Amino acid sequence: MAADAGHTLSDTLGATAVLVSFGAVALGFPRADMIAAVIVAFLIGHTAWNVLRSNVGVLADSARLDPHAVRRVALQVSDVRGAHKIRSRARPITCMSICTFMSIPA
Repeated sequence: MAADAGHTLSDTLGATAVLVSFGAVALGFPRADMIAAVIVAFLIGHTAWNVLRSNVGVLADSARLDPHAVRRVALQVSDVRGAHKIRSRARPITCMSICTFMSIPA
């Protein structure tokens, strides 16, 4: 949703820059078109950077919790003798998944 809002904002500002450049060119300022193009390119790049920066952890499947901290907590549970292959994944704000293998007595 944030990506869509950023896209809409950059579209609005970009369209405004283009319309202003049309008027400026008509009034005899020929470089206004180039300036508007630079503004639009900056807006697109800025929006892309924000979307990428906020989602790179999810896209790269990065861990959300320190596996050593999860292991320490798991080993504090009675009868748990070991924990390995600890992985944690999450989508921002919504949910978290932790997968671990624990050794317990039979």
